[in-house]
Amino acid sequence: MAAYAEGLNILHHANVGNNQHEIDAESTPLRNPEYYQYDFNLADVPLILAAG
Repeated sequence: MAAYAEGLNILHHANVGNNQHEIDAESTPLRNPEYYQYDFNLADVPLILAAG
């Protein structure tokens, strides 16, 4: 179950390329944000996994 939760967390944060982030000294801006644009319907992912 922890592996499912971790995987869903990764998918939840996978769409980082579409978000605007404040540039500061603690974080590096994405070089190619177009490569990090994903739109997952996270409600459907567990249903697909359960179906096998």
